[in-house]
Amino acid sequence: MELLSRLSSTTKRWMAGFVPESNSDIRTLEPPPTGDPSGSSSFQLPKLGGDIAGIGKELNDSLFSLYEPVNPNAELVLFHGVIQKACDDMHVRAWMSSNVCWPAVWLQDEADFPRARILSVKYDSSLDKTSKAGVFSMYNLVEALANDLVVISDVGQSGRLVVLVGHDLGGLVIKALCVYLANQISLYPDHAGRERGGVPHRITRFEDFLRNVRGIFYFSTPHMGLEFVGGMTRNDGELAPYLEIFNSETAQINYDFEKLRRSREWKTAGLGPLIKDPESSLSVLEASIRPDADSFTMVSESMNTINKPESKQSSSYQTFVSHVKHFVQEEVEEDSDLEFKDFMRDTVGLENVVRDLCPIAREVEGRISGLLLHGMRGIGKSTLGHALFLKLSRNFHPNCRFKFDREALSQPHGPTTELQKSLLDCLGGYRSSAVRGPVQTKLKNC
Repeated sequence: MELLSRLSSTTKRWMAGFVPESNSDIRTLEPPPTGDPSGSSSFQLPKLGGDIAGIGKELNDSLFSLYEPVNPNAELVLFHGVIQKACDDMHVRAWMSSNVCWPAVWLQDEADFPRARILSVKYDSSLDKTSKAGVFSMYNLVEALANDLVVISDVGQSGRLVVLVGHDLGGLVIKALCVYLANQISLYPDHAGRERGGVPHRITRFEDFLRNVRGIFYFSTPHMGLEFVGGMTRNDGELAPYLEIFNSETAQINYDFEKLRRSREWKTAGLGPLIKDPESSLSVLEASIRPDADSFTMVSESMNTINKPESKQSSSYQTFVSHVKHFVQEEVEEDSDLEFKDFMRDTVGLENVVRDLCPIAREVEGRISGLLLHGMRGIGKSTLGHALFLKLSRNFHPNCRFKFDREALSQPHGPTTELQKSLLDCLGGYRSSAVRGPVQTKLKNC
């Protein structure tokens, strides 16, 4: 009854005749446990001490999940920078600030921030070459990442929008990965017009990933190379040459990526350091980090701390959050809001009801299995359900559709089969006059 007490008098009048009389008439599911990242419920990282082992959930060798919201509509994918010392947890350590993994803990509290999964990529970015480190070439690296992220872990699939975030070398890895995916797709020039069964599974996933990328954010990425204090050595890892000034292979990646991002209309932004770190063997010039950013800001940080904001009030954090919102939120809101406004032009008297019910529906999301609209015939239940669906559709899977078939419900031989056929027809998969065999079985199990 607590939720019902928050409804306006207009909504209560609309619901007159079927408002539950007691709490026993309202049934909800118990909130799912929040500590288990393996389920569909959201989980977050606790504030951390000095030991960061075991942070997040390992999805595969290359990808870790730092935060999983309910029904995500976006994915924030973090690429750490170079490893100057032996380190096996750079995918977490690179994003630690004051003993907190800030992307996992801070971003979920931001107002109007997309409901994004926070993912961190783990890869070999060692500058020193040993028997176990610094052995991956750029091509071998992005080939492995394409498989682990896109094919195995479904990043960028099911309509989820993607924002890629790279710190120093991580920005170049992002570029090389996107170029690799585009080159693989180009091997099937007519893939868009062919049946999906005629194109390798990975190619369709690569295309879905690139289609869903909305922006790239760079933390001090040296697009034109770094200055190595003391110079390069013969023990440098396979990726180290990509950080050299005017490296030809880096230049080719920059050229190919620039064409790709312009054709895909991706947005980019970046941060650069004003402070030089005396303890680091790497130094970056402003001219090297400004290219390929539609918006660029210099902040009072060093190259090694720019991706570790001290607080939510720091310039680096505020700039990052505002750009990520700009990358994603505009599009998340635009399509569903326009469709909702068009629908509401043809309805009368339901605006206040929808306005009242939407906050409640969002509040109980993930805690109940459905909302039941009950009332006398002609009161507008199906219209209200359709309006609520359109208003909340950004929270649903992209393939969700609203389907109401009054004729199917009134069939004399029972509504089930007619509804099954109507559903298949809506999805474009039914053209026969009857539902039989495996198709009927699958529908019954829906």
